[in-house]
Amino acid sequence: MKIALICPYFGKMPNYFNYVLKSCEFNPDINWIIFTDDREKFNYPKNVKVIYMSFTKFRELIQSKFDFNIRLETPYKLCDYKPVYGFVLEEYLEGFDYWGHCDIDCIFGDLKSFLSEPLIKGYDKICYLGHLTIYKNNSENNQRFKLTYEGNSYKDIFSEDKIYVFDEDLHKLSMNTIYKEHNYDFYKKPIFGDISCLYYDFRLYVYDDNCEYRLEKKSNQIFKWENGKVFSIKYNEGILESNEFGYIHFQKRTMKVDHGDLHSVKEFIIKPNNISSEKINVINILNNQEKKLIYAPFFKQKIKALKYKLSRLIGD
Repeated sequence: MKIALICPYFGKMPNYFNYVLKSCEFNPDINWIIFTDDREKFNYPKNVKVIYMSFTKFRELIQSKFDFNIRLETPYKLCDYKPVYGFVLEEYLEGFDYWGHCDIDCIFGDLKSFLSEPLIKGYDKICYLGHLTIYKNNSENNQRFKLTYEGNSYKDIFSEDKIYVFDEDLHKLSMNTIYKEHNYDFYKKPIFGDISCLYYDFRLYVYDDNCEYRLEKKSNQIFKWENGKVFSIKYNEGILESNEFGYIHFQKRTMKVDHGDLHSVKEFIIKPNNISSEKINVINILNNQEKKLIYAPFFKQKIKALKYKLSRLIGD
């Protein structure tokens, strides 16, 4: 199966981007297509295609596929347009069996291994969150975003500048609720480690097969990428425990990084504030993790979430 993952990113790439690309490199059976206006020279592997394009041009490309005026003032609004990439970017997806959208703040592990079950079973849609969702690449499936949910239409979302989270909402109009309402099954088994941005220490959102989630309690945890696989490592009741993920998503987190040549790097450690390819003893890291009682992003995200909830209430 040929898979292409689309990732538009406008503005300066995060300082850890070369580590992201390193994790892409170890997934040779998957292709990434990145639309960006950042022309800095990065270590792009063969399976990552970069298309230099301004945000304005990318917006015009999307607009050209619709006969009404869309609202897309900032890159942040692109979360509502992710599900239409198969439709608006079809010329870039010729020859691919599946396409998907993903975020740039992810370190990828052995994706093909975690995707083998849904690919073999032929799901039209794999996963359900904005940081990575994959669709079967055919005309009918790529236009399902045009279907309604409880009488609501994508045109309502694209005609407003407000964020609706069309890529991942589980209760209001989104691709997930469209699939549910029209009885299209999709693969719900989590393949990722979704790290909360509310706490300094790494705490995962744990999802079940019904897309419900809970937040882990405080934990002493790090992640390790090694030869194309990514693991969490932590102490659990005095025992060193390791779990593998298809990828990890560490949204909205500032990282310090090594700036050395990653060409020969086969492993690196991901801590709450640092990514390092130096040889470091994992147990020593866990025993000497920095602890923070006050974490500024917690308050920023809580205020942002409150504003979002209020806007939805007012909108309703």
